Amino acid sequence: MKKMLLIWVILTASLLAQPGPPGEGPRGDMDAIRIWKLTESLELTEEQITTFIPAMQLHERKMRELQREMMKEMREIHAKASKEDLSQKDVDAVLKRYLEMQAEMDKTKSTFISDLPKYLTPRQQLIYLSFEAEFRKQLRTFLKEHRGAPGRMHRQ
Repeated sequence: MKKMLLIWVILTASLLAQPGPPGEGPRGDMDAIRIWKLTESLELTEEQITTFIPAMQLHERKMRELQREMMKEMREIHAKASKEDLSQKDVDAVLKRYLEMQAEMDKTKSTFISDLPKYLTPRQQLIYLSFEAEFRKQLRTFLKEHRGAPGRMHRQ
């Protein structure tokens, strides 16, 4: 059973690492590694892998889409801020849209977290909540040790 799980993780990782649309290259590789580490950290069963991982990926796609919309809105805000004839009405409309988008992101995240018991044990839920921060910390440490200071690339 462990061999089957390992094979599934390797296949999933290699499929996720395939080049996607332009601009998705390294993200696919990093996502594959992150999913592998998450699967390992949570000690997911085969059933959990087939239910939780797709639900998590769907949630992450929704969040990225909302973040892209938010960035687009931020660019528009920046453009409006450079106008000299800016009225309070203009600012109120921008603030309203910003708060709506932020609320949508919060709702999406809250719904996903509320659904964790459908997929994970109580212990796994807590590990999942802290996983992202710990993964990023380990990644920064790894990059610092193997490539030098952030922003500098070293060949060994």
